[in-house]
Amino acid sequence: MEEILAYWESEDFQARSRQATENRNTEVEGHRDWTSKHGGGSVSFATTQERLVSFF
Repeated sequence: MEEILAYWESEDFQARSRQATENRNTEVEGHRDWTSKHGGGSVSFATTQERLVSFF
């Protein structure tokens, strides 16, 4: 347990954590609403299939 606490307190981890926080808080289509631009949510298989068919 002490090893993980030491790692979490390390400068390397803190830098990575700050960068990840910044990445998560990026704007989505010009709106800053605390949603990640990479967090599109779950999509059903049927919707994915429809999108792929229309794409190709």
